[in-house]
Amino acid sequence: MASKKKKKKTNKLSSTVKKSGKNKAKPSLPGYEQRFWPRIFASTTGRAVMGVVFSGVLIVFNTLVSGQNGDRFLLMTGIEILIAMIAFWVILLYRRAARAD
Repeated sequence: MASKKKKKKTNKLSSTVKKSGKNKAKPSLPGYEQRFWPRIFASTTGRAVMGVVFSGVLIVFNTLVSGQNGDRFLLMTGIEILIAMIAFWVILLYRRAARAD
């Protein structure tokens, strides 16, 4: 006599996720907002504007932290400029190495 196979009950949603292999989450932002930042950073003007905005925010932060102490403000700003220079050179060298391959 043939034995009866038991059917395993599965949740319809979990079986479709297993079949596709991907668990896609819904984006938290609408489509036009998701495309905004790549568009800004794709253009040279957008990068320059974001650089100016970032520098302004950094100077305001330095001013708030240093208070009335001018030496501390200049020291913090100088250290941040040195870090930015080092980061720029590392990124530049990394891109050149990636192009050579």
